[in-house]
Amino acid sequence: MPTSQIVERPAELLAYLFSSRVEVKRTRLRQWLKHGSIHVNGRSITRFDHALQIGDVVSIRTKKEVLAEALLPPALKVLFEDASLVVIEKPERLLSMANETERYKTAYAYLTDYVRRDNPQSPERVWIVHRLDREASGLLVFAKTEVAKRTMQSHWYEADKRYLVRLP
Repeated sequence: MPTSQIVERPAELLAYLFSSRVEVKRTRLRQWLKHGSIHVNGRSITRFDHALQIGDVVSIRTKKEVLAEALLPPALKVLFEDASLVVIEKPERLLSMANETERYKTAYAYLTDYVRRDNPQSPERVWIVHRLDREASGLLVFAKTEVAKRTMQSHWYEADKRYLVRLP
């Protein structure tokens, strides 16, 4: 069953799902819609009567994907992930790692919860490869293994990095 489909004729979302996913029970389709599993053009849609246009892309995300996304603050986005690395877009005003006054609302803490999403008691963790100042936004790299962390950090100064500064 493909997870994404391109709309070929205008329709309301729920009617489209009923006709394109005949193998899925109607109750399950309604649950997917209610819980944010249905995306249209990359945006979560929960309205059954959302008007679809020709060329719209309708995707169904798994419960695991929806729950994992809920572990992260809306402004923090995972841009890349594989077995060794996670690259996020860190918003400004978020610490990369804990300090004396803030231990929990950090990129590190959020990503630790994210990699442990299936089992909060899991030994899985992330390692910080580099940091960004609290007031800086940008891409932040975390390793998912200690070997990846050491490798990335040992070659960090060889990487081409670019910074953009906005003046007030």
